[in-house]
Amino acid sequence: MSREALFIAGTAGRREKYLLHNTLSAVPLLLINKAVLIDLRNETSVAGRVTDVDAYMNITLNEVVYIDQKGLQYEFENFMIPSRTLRQIHLPESVDIVPELRKFLEAFGAKRTMKQGRTGKVKRAQDRHKHTVEAINKNKSDKDEV
Repeated sequence: MSREALFIAGTAGRREKYLLHNTLSAVPLLLINKAVLIDLRNETSVAGRVTDVDAYMNITLNEVVYIDQKGLQYEFENFMIPSRTLRQIHLPESVDIVPELRKFLEAFGAKRTMKQGRTGKVKRAQDRHKHTVEAINKNKSDKDEV
């Protein structure tokens, strides 16, 4: 996992962190500084080095070759791909994505602790139960006296 990926995940807002942890938006984040081939929805492809990714899967590439529907190639220095145009990201063979995703989620996983205190609903239920038990015991003791 690259330092850039750690930085992006660490500086993301609440919505971005949610998307990174609950969708596949983290996959392109783990490909920063790696060469990838991306197929677009309009039957074109883009090959280049991933430089920036956000939680919405908008991807920025450097040293790009754009391949149109006819197979013609065009070179670009920078290229930005909006998430809605993505069809498929070809993962490099050098990247084993499952352990990388596990490491990412462990590093930035939601670490929630259970509340130690009682909630209002639990307090009311316990109080009602206590009063019910007291009433039953009182009725029982009144019957025993008669």
